Amino acid sequence: MRALILCGVLGLGLAGCGGGKLLAEGEICSSSAECDVGLLCDRGRTPAVCAKDPTRRDLAVSMTAEDMSVAVDLASTTTD
Repeated sequence: MRALILCGVLGLGLAGCGGGKLLAEGEICSSSAECDVGLLCDRGRTPAVCAKDPTRRDLAVSMTAEDMSVAVDLASTTTD
């Protein structure tokens, strides 16, 4: 009898955790846990969707040699 009760409790517990199907590529999501294997929730897109590759933002900064030669005194800078 204890084994039957234990199986019932475990079965209900597992059914309540992530019981739905996972989202396919291109479907709207709010977290990567909702997406199928190999996908992540790309929050860089609007709306956020499951994708294989995240949206990459261009973080390149163009600097000249002159910009690189100027010393910055961090102690004297202020934040406004």
